[in-house]
Amino acid sequence: AWARNGTLFGIFSKVNKDTGTPRASLWLSFALSIFWTLPFPSWNALVNVCSVALILSYAIAPISSAALRVNAKDLDRPFYL
Repeated sequence: AWARNGTLFGIFSKVNKDTGTPRASLWLSFALSIFWTLPFPSWNALVNVCSVALILSYAIAPISSAALRVNAKDLDRPFYL
């Protein structure tokens, strides 16, 4: 989708006719995943970092909700917490 949007190169939107898979995109995903996991010495360290990132992302939600409740009183809310 990024290649069709113009964010990435057009090669990443091409699909292989034989297999029906975007090979260039798969290779890019593989390279980025190797690049992401190389700095971690063990699986445990990687899991710890992902767990902390998940906890921080969950911690931001109530803060954002409280800030929007104060700063955006006119905003249409489909549900209330």
